[in-house]
Parts: sequence; structure tokens; C-alpha cells
Amino acid sequence: MAGAFSTTIWNTILQAKGGRTAAVNQGVEKYRTPVVAFLRSKGYSTEDAEDLAQDVFLTVVRDDLLAKADRERSRFRTFLLAIVKNVMANAGRVRRASKRGGGMEP
Repeated sequence: MAGAFSTTIWNTILQAKGGRTAAVNQGVEKYRTPVVAFLRSKGYSTEDAEDLAQDVFLTVVRDDLLAKADRERSRFRTFLLAIVKNVMANAGRVRRASKRGGGMEP
């Protein structure tokens, strides 16, 4: 199945936790396609799914979320899926947010 999650590469994730750029890049390369496929299954266009996937991995790196990934607590795909859902929710809130003044003339 295209875009399906395969076996987690915990050694690479541990290296990425340590800040190794090559490991981070390898993780993004491995998980980008399944993340985009999940977003597409939720009704996003290809372009929007790609943009949201980029936001997902940017959030993972920016907020150092890999430090919270724990092999003993849950599967990595479950952890990543939670991040994807949070990014989707945040994007929806931003899209629906009213502009200052609510469209009323001052």
C-alpha cells in the first residue's frame, strides 16, 4: 500500500533526538509520504497536504518533539499521528479565525 507506515527506525529517531541533521532528514524522508497520504485521506488537496506535512515536520524540529518520543510508551506512528492531528486542528482554527473587529466598520 503506497504511503503506508513501515517499521519504525528507532535508531535513526534516537540519532535525530541527538541533533544529527542526517538522521532528521532520513526520518522526514521516511515519514513524509505516509503523512501526506493521511492528510489526503482527510480531504486535503495535494498542495495543502504537502504544506501541512511540512508544518508537521517543522513543528517536530522547532518544538524538539522527538525528545518526547519514547519507544516504551507508544509506537512512533501513534506519536506522529497525534502531532499531525494537532497541526490539522491548528490550521483549521487559523483558517476559521475572525479578523479583528469581526468585519464591523469602526
